Amino acid sequence: MTEISPSSTNADDHLPENAFRELEPGERYVPVVPAGKLVPEVTVRSIVQGVLWSIVFSAAATYLALKLGQGIESAIPISILAVGFSALIVHTLHARASTLLENVNILAIGATSGIVAGGSVFTMPAIFILGLEGRSSFFQIFLVPLLGALLGVFFLAPFRRYFVRDLHGKLPYPEARATTEILMAGKRGGRSAFVLSYSAALAAVFDFVGPSMRGWAENFSTGAIGALQTFTDKYKAVFTLNTSAAVLGLGYIMGLDYASIIMAGSMVSFFVLVPLFAYFGEFIQGPITEGMPALSMMPAEDIFFEYVRPIGIGGIFAAGIISILKMSPIIVQASRQAFGEIARLVRGGGQQTTEERTDQALPMSFNLMGIAATGLAVFLYFRFSVLVGNEKATAIALAATLLALVIAFLFAAVSAWAIAMISITPISGMTLTTLIVTAVALSAMGLSGEDG
Repeated sequence: MTEISPSSTNADDHLPENAFRELEPGERYVPVVPAGKLVPEVTVRSIVQGVLWSIVFSAAATYLALKLGQGIESAIPISILAVGFSALIVHTLHARASTLLENVNILAIGATSGIVAGGSVFTMPAIFILGLEGRSSFFQIFLVPLLGALLGVFFLAPFRRYFVRDLHGKLPYPEARATTEILMAGKRGGRSAFVLSYSAALAAVFDFVGPSMRGWAENFSTGAIGALQTFTDKYKAVFTLNTSAAVLGLGYIMGLDYASIIMAGSMVSFFVLVPLFAYFGEFIQGPITEGMPALSMMPAEDIFFEYVRPIGIGGIFAAGIISILKMSPIIVQASRQAFGEIARLVRGGGQQTTEERTDQALPMSFNLMGIAATGLAVFLYFRFSVLVGNEKATAIALAATLLALVIAFLFAAVSAWAIAMISITPISGMTLTTLIVTAVALSAMGLSGEDG
C-alpha cells in the first residue's frame, strides 16, 4: 500500500496531491493533519467563534428564506471569516494562529445554523398564516428544529465513512473543496476576509440607495414600461427582476449551474406557461377557481401565483421523489454498512474500534439509542402537545412519528448527495415533499381541522 502525505509531496500548507482525485488500488490518503498528530480542535476559541457566526448567519438565512424562498450555504463565508480572525489575532494580539481543526470546528458549529433556520422558516410561518398562532409558542419553534437537527445527525453519522472514505475523489464536493482551499491558504484567507467585509459594506450601500431610499425599484418589471404595455396586456408576458444585493449574493454562492436552472424555470414560467394560460383563458367562459375572476381578466402576476406556481410546487415534489429513487443505490450501500455494524452489536462483537483519530465515529449503539430517544421525544411532542384532546391522538402520533423517522432518514441521504454534487441542500423541495406525503397519509387517518 502506498501513502502520499503532505510532507512528501507538498509544503505543510498545501494539500496532498491525491486530495481531490480517486485513489489508485492500494493507495492511501494521508490528511494534512495526520491521524497520530494531536492539535487543538474543540477549544473555547472555536466554540465562541462558531456560536457567533451561527447567530449572524442564522439571521441572514432566515431573512433570505422568508424573502426569496431559498436557503443559503454559509460554509464559504464562515471559513473566510475564521481564517481572517486567526490572522487578526496573530497581528494584533500576537496570539497563536487557529489550527486547521479549530477552523473546521468553527465551520461545523456555524455553517449548519443556516440549514436549521431555513428549515424552520419554511414551515413555522404557515402556523401564523393559517391563524393558528394560539397553538404555537417559542417552545415549539425551539423544540421542532432541535429534534429535526438531532435526527439529521444520528441518521447521517452512519453514512460518514461511505461518503467521505469509500467515495474519496468520486464526488466533487464543490463547497467543501472551496472551504478546504480557503482554510489551507491562511494568508490568502486573511485578505479574503477583508474582501468579504468591504463587499458587505458595498451591498449595504447598494440596498440603502436603491430599495430603501427608492433610488430604483426593488422589483423591476417590464409591465411598468409603457412601450411594452400592449404586448404585456395581450400576451401576459412579463419579465420581473429582483434588484437587491441579497439575490445577487445568493446566486453567486449557488454557482452558475444551479442559478441558471432557477433562471430557466423563471423564464419558462413567465414567458411560456403564463402566456399559455392566458391564451387558453380566451376560450374558457367564467372563472376556473371559485371566487377568482375569469382567467382572461387576470393580470400576468395573478396567473402566475394562482396557476403556474402550483405547477412549480408539483415539479419540486416530483424532483424529491425522483431524487429518492436515484439515490436508492447509495442509500442501500450506506445502509448496508450501518446495518453491518448493528449485526456485530447483536452478535456481541461490539463496535469496531480504531486507534486512528481520523477514523473514529459515533458508536452504532449510541446512534441507535439517539434515534430511539429522539423518536420518543417526537412522539411525546405530537401526542401531548400537538394532538392533545384528539380522539385518535395516540394512533396518529405513532403514524406521524414513523413518517418523520422514515422521511428524515431518506432525506439525510439525499441531502448528503446534493451537498456532494452541487453544494445546495434542497430544503424547500424536501419540505414541500414532506408536507404533501404527510398530509395525504394523515388525512387518510381522519386528521383534519386545526390538528391537521
